[in-house]
Amino acid sequence: MTYKNKLARWSMMALLPVLATGCLSEFPEETADGEVGVDPTSVTVEAEISLDLNLPDSEDASVNNLYVNAANYPDALHRITIAAYEGTALAERVVVYEDLPLTNRFQTRVSVPLHARDYRLAVWVDYYGDFDTDEIAETDSCYNTFDFTTVMKPKSKSYVGNNRFEDAFYGCQDLDLTRYRDEWGAKVPVSMELARPAGRFELVATDVADFLALENVASVTDPEGGSAFRVYLDYDGSMPVGYDVLSDVTRHAFDGMSFNASLRKTALENAGGEYSLLFDYILIDPDETFSVPVTLRVVNAEDTNVEYARYSFRLQCKRGVNTVIRAPFLTTDPNGGIGFDPDFDDEIDVDLDN
Repeated sequence: MTYKNKLARWSMMALLPVLATGCLSEFPEETADGEVGVDPTSVTVEAEISLDLNLPDSEDASVNNLYVNAANYPDALHRITIAAYEGTALAERVVVYEDLPLTNRFQTRVSVPLHARDYRLAVWVDYYGDFDTDEIAETDSCYNTFDFTTVMKPKSKSYVGNNRFEDAFYGCQDLDLTRYRDEWGAKVPVSMELARPAGRFELVATDVADFLALENVASVTDPEGGSAFRVYLDYDGSMPVGYDVLSDVTRHAFDGMSFNASLRKTALENAGGEYSLLFDYILIDPDETFSVPVTLRVVNAEDTNVEYARYSFRLQCKRGVNTVIRAPFLTTDPNGGIGFDPDFDDEIDVDLDN
């Protein structure tokens, strides 16, 4: 055998695995259930996401409240997290950040690369609210959205209350893309109108003048750059801090939740007859009225052992609306005022406060 023949034979033997592999690559890989032609198929889902930032009043749906948009918070951003699930297994996740709208309507389009399979497509829209740095981090928000089966407030942070960036929106729907298994590069438009998974409440004191007239309050002044008082709201029952977007139910209810806010005496003096003390957003199951016993406490900011008022009642609110509760929160005697009544639900005036 000549040298050239030997070289040709060895060259063909060396190329044989490559040629065999090249032939096999013509066939698409199989899915877990043995189907051919799904895994390699590329489908781009063009998700059209819309939501209304207006929050209707619980008593009058024609009255709306617009708390956050580009006009009053120009540095705020919307964080849009969209995820596709096969059962409870995450198939694809896309996160984008966009400026807030100037009006009450927010609309955007997000592209999601997927295969031709059967999915649940879920969206969560909230706010990026940490404006101390120019670098955006996913954890700089009121919610952790890495797992849509349990969207939770970050464990590294204490309970968040009195924070308008705690507002959020969600949506979830079935998305069957198996019809596109024989196509390549298909683009599928999907429209999703989002709703709120939470309800908002606000506590308004109706006894500002009476509070300022109290003898133990008259002598108190705001420290320079600070506040004379603090207001605490203690949740005396279980509070859900997580949400399952795929199943549309609340998760992980904990006891002992509480938050507080500063209260300046000068702000009360300039307020007139009423003053908004606290507000919060509560995750609520659909078509349910959430009810939890709470206690509101007014204390001295420098010495929290000095308590001016204590008011206990049962808080009730629904998702997707704003509930304003007006009551004499500031002048209820902490040593002999209104005690907690677990059935108390009809003596507090609920009305809209703009």
